[in-house]
Amino acid sequence: MRRTGIILTFILLLLFSVGQVEATDGLRGNECRVEAEETIVEDFYFFCNTLVIEGLVDGDVVGIASEVTIGRSGHVTGGVWVLGGNLTIEGMVGNDVHFAGVDLDVTGLARFPEPSTDIMALALSMEIGRAVVIPNDIVYYGYQAILNGQINGDVDFQGQALLINGAIAGNVDANVGDEEASAPMSTLPILYSVDFRSPGLRFGERGYINGDLNYEAPQRASARNSVGGRVRYTQPASETPLPRIERPQTFWQVMGNYLIKTARDVTALALVGILILNFFPTIIKEPGYRVQTKPISAFSWGLILTFLSIPTALLLILTSLIITALVFIITFNELTIMVSVLLLIVNLAFLGGLFFLVVFVGRVVSFFVVGFLVLRQVQRIWRTYGDPPKAVGELWMAIILGVVIVSLIVNLPLGAVFGYFQLFVTGVAAWAGFGALFIYLRDLWYFGERRILVMPRAGAIRSVPPPPDDMDYDMEVPLGMDNLPPGFRGFDE
Repeated sequence: MRRTGIILTFILLLLFSVGQVEATDGLRGNECRVEAEETIVEDFYFFCNTLVIEGLVDGDVVGIASEVTIGRSGHVTGGVWVLGGNLTIEGMVGNDVHFAGVDLDVTGLARFPEPSTDIMALALSMEIGRAVVIPNDIVYYGYQAILNGQINGDVDFQGQALLINGAIAGNVDANVGDEEASAPMSTLPILYSVDFRSPGLRFGERGYINGDLNYEAPQRASARNSVGGRVRYTQPASETPLPRIERPQTFWQVMGNYLIKTARDVTALALVGILILNFFPTIIKEPGYRVQTKPISAFSWGLILTFLSIPTALLLILTSLIITALVFIITFNELTIMVSVLLLIVNLAFLGGLFFLVVFVGRVVSFFVVGFLVLRQVQRIWRTYGDPPKAVGELWMAIILGVVIVSLIVNLPLGAVFGYFQLFVTGVAAWAGFGALFIYLRDLWYFGERRILVMPRAGAIRSVPPPPDDMDYDMEVPLGMDNLPPGFRGFDE
């Protein structure tokens, strides 16, 4: 509750403060600067692309920017409230720092003279330099935090990767990711230079916690001789893999979460599949046939179409913004509102429809093929020992069976390494089904309606028919031998 209250308060205050930027005549522009000899004796509001503060701001700094830098000679007597891409602090700040964005760097000769100064951030990355001293607490929610400096208060971290390479005087409460997993990418591909670390809690050579360490992670971290107080470790049931479970209670929690997640996936996918099969059966059967006969082609088309949909969606959004701006310039009345709402509906329909086709319909088609193949094999084995049951709802049964089998596999809590395989299976199934649907629609466009029986009836499996009841086994010339040359009695003679 404490963590939730802090973060909600932070968000509300940040939104309220950013809202003031629009309500005041603060500094706006592409490149904004407060020169070294300049002094602003009031709260400073800004809305810029880049902002550099080298002078004195006798008040708070509040606003939005892509990049904000408080240089070495910069001095802010109040607090910092920034919403944007990157915030770099090298100078002096007299009150709390609040940041929401991509990257927060407190480095160089950054100084905080007020003993109660806190840092609160929502970001992808935060790094505290080695020579920096944070007078009080750090509250951080994001992907990674690299603490090289000295923190005189407590640290509250909620994310994936926490590296402690400095001294922390207070306690540390942390929730980190699996050490066996890897970072989603090595660096941020555009705009900002962020080097991502692998998940987990790690200590550097200079890392030390004088207080207590209370952390939650899928596996224990190596914290020997790095914590002066008590160490309390908790395994989260939602993330801990089965091979690393330490307590029976955690095992039952993990299995319970696994069954609940699997049941949720089975219910959603089976419901979608049965509804489509009931009203539009060809959307399941025809693409399913193409997944069986052309799996590589179907997967390739699905992957290509998914990647092509990204620039298409961006182009659609950009076109909608341009149209809205033109209508706004020409006339600002009910027509502008109607056009904006209509374009919003179009964009949401495109994105939502694409998501539904790939994530739901694509997987349902592929899972149907899995269930169909398993069911057909069961029918053949059953026929060996007797007559299989009547074919009642076989297509439904194939969907449910395929969804259950694959969901049980892709939700197994076996760790990050096996998780990559599960993600691969899910992606292949979604893209193959989506691509097969496209191939079917393409064939339908060029060649017209084609009906293909994908799921045979139980009695349709081929078998050798029994001999007729009126066969004469005592006939002098066996069947098939009546048209041979005279005197022929067999190939052995």
